[in-house]
Amino acid sequence: MLWFGLAIDGLGQFLGYLTGPGRSAEILSDFEYNRVRFLSLADRKQVLSPDA
Repeated sequence: MLWFGLAIDGLGQFLGYLTGPGRSAEILSDFEYNRVRFLSLADRKQVLSPDA
């Protein structure tokens, strides 16, 4: 089973190298700069509160 997982991981890495980065930098930067969109409601209230 471990060999199967390693083979699938290797295949995924190979396909990643073959196809290139694509839009990954754009997607990751959007995630980092707009992080609040991905927080739960409770966490969002805590982060955006003026007392923090």
